[in-house]
Amino acid sequence: MSMVAIRNAQLRCAACPAREGGICGAAGPFAQSLLFLNSFSVSYDKGETILPQGDVAERIGIILGGTVKLVNMAADGRQTIIALLGRTDLIGNPAGACTRFSYEAASPVRVCMMTRTALVQGMREDSDIAVRLVELISRQAEEVEEWLTLFNCRTTLQRLAGYLHALAQVASRRKSAPDGIVLDIPVCRKDLATFLGTTPETLSRNFQRLARQHILTLVSGSRVIVTNVGALGRVAGSSGDELQSILCLPTLPASETGGAFADARSENIVTRRPAGVDHRRASGNRV
Repeated sequence: MSMVAIRNAQLRCAACPAREGGICGAAGPFAQSLLFLNSFSVSYDKGETILPQGDVAERIGIILGGTVKLVNMAADGRQTIIALLGRTDLIGNPAGACTRFSYEAASPVRVCMMTRTALVQGMREDSDIAVRLVELISRQAEEVEEWLTLFNCRTTLQRLAGYLHALAQVASRRKSAPDGIVLDIPVCRKDLATFLGTTPETLSRNFQRLARQHILTLVSGSRVIVTNVGALGRVAGSSGDELQSILCLPTLPASETGGAFADARSENIVTRRPAGVDHRRASGNRV
């Protein structure tokens, strides 16, 4: 490989938004150039299918920007959002097996696509790439396990509080307002409701309940300001009796809670995945 190719890869990849935490950040000059020459940036509109469920992944993607839904479509048409992926997260199966889930754009997304063959060759050339790949896969698996733990025996209100609290922990290091922590929710209310295992109507009621308790302020459909992170964390991790105490509400029978405290098992959400769109816009080599 020529020095010119290596130099071009270094210059182009230096500005990549996913370089620091992605696979390429661990690559040496030669392996980086190899990945660069076998990759390209692709843009997807919200709702487009990036990788269908059941397909064999010949390409591996690194998310450069936007949010991607990891979705399972059951035989009866029920859709479950397994995870929400963001910058530096992986798309596809590096092992080459069929994908167990589909990857869909939850917002406008940019993805750096590379051939699986190039990735395997890069790992052979530079073991640091293989180590970084294992780290990324392990992190994504741990995040899914954490959400499963959060959802277990939790009300829909607690799940929403737990999700917002996790976002607040990250956002507090980046962006804040004089009166709280600004959170830009990366998905629409419908997708968030499906992810949390509830309905958009119950989700809206739970947002309003947190706002009435001065735990957060609703700015728009996709933005909130958390004004009391401690209380938000207590709502997320409390038991049923503690939750009633935190919210200063009388204990009500399950039939009178209007769904805000409904057990997860009573909320069977049936949604259908939008038809995937195959057209894509490639914008040249980009890592």
